[in-house]
Amino acid sequence: MKIVRVLTVLVALAAVSACATPFQVSEVQDVIAAPSPTVGTPFTKALFEEYKEATRHEAIDEYEWRHAAAYAEKAERAATGEVVPPEDPTNWDLPAEVVPELKQARATLMDDFDKGARERVPAEAAKAQ
Repeated sequence: MKIVRVLTVLVALAAVSACATPFQVSEVQDVIAAPSPTVGTPFTKALFEEYKEATRHEAIDEYEWRHAAAYAEKAERAATGEVVPPEDPTNWDLPAEVVPELKQARATLMDDFDKGARERVPAEAAKAQ
């Protein structure tokens, strides 16, 4: 009987750890309801909109609250005018066979950004990110 209790607790802990905290849920809701930012560059404003949509999609369509919270945090940073860098694929638990391709894609994107893509085509650059 003791083993059943231990297993029940472990399963419950695993389930809870996959959920977002109440603060994260509030942050997600705030971003989804937020108006477009009035500060920042055309790129950071477009980046906010892209991250806002990603937040909405992950929360409403996918029910992935932890992912939604990560996008919401980036949206909030972009709303202040911060140029949020593209995600580094090595920070994620991804299958080893896809990491080199994602790292190359990120390097290409960063090279395009270094050549002025954020300024020349801000909406497209934000979408690419």
